[in-house]
Amino acid sequence: MVLGVYVDFDVWAGGVLEWVPKVRYVGCIRMLFSDVDLERLYYGDLLDMYAKTGGKGLNVQIYYCLPGHTLDNGITLLHGDDGIRDLCRIFKGLSVVPIYFEEKQGPLLALDTQGNILPLEEHIPSLPSVEIPQNDTASPESQILDFPEMPEVPHNSPDLPPMSEFPQNIPDLPPMSEFFQNIPEFPEMSEVPQNISNLPQMSEVPQNIPDLPQ
Repeated sequence: MVLGVYVDFDVWAGGVLEWVPKVRYVGCIRMLFSDVDLERLYYGDLLDMYAKTGGKGLNVQIYYCLPGHTLDNGITLLHGDDGIRDLCRIFKGLSVVPIYFEEKQGPLLALDTQGNILPLEEHIPSLPSVEIPQNDTASPESQILDFPEMPEVPHNSPDLPPMSEFPQNIPDLPPMSEFFQNIPEFPEMSEVPQNISNLPQMSEVPQNIPDLPQ
């Protein structure tokens, strides 16, 4: 018993898609790849088919045509592994899968002077070397820029005497305990005189205050 879901891939490569007035694929190489297992298919398998057709483009878009449709209404762009899963689901149980490769002219496509497609790593240009002119009569040390010396700051400030020459006869201060020996004692609150005269009551204040004019 043979396991897997096998189909044939009808591969169109080396051409371009023309979108007006009708969608068609022109200038192509056509190859048939038989017995491709859809259950084991991944994106790299399609790129291997493209390489076997002689394709060398580094910026390639992959399309397929929906079953029962023409290119005008059935062309579909395949996006990565998610697109592979959709393709396997759509063509499961069918016999042929039409695939179209289109090389895009972009920054990922490198050409040599004869128009041949180059791998990306071979197209990286090397920067030209720049020679710095040197004075043969001068030594490398003489080519160093000489900056003017900073002027000396005048030191005409008077010299201070050393600490040992300052007077040392500063009197010793008494300890803090001697400062609080001569503070007079204040009397207690009970000894404060209590002979404060009684103030008159409010009823004894004269009430004949004249009325203010209206």
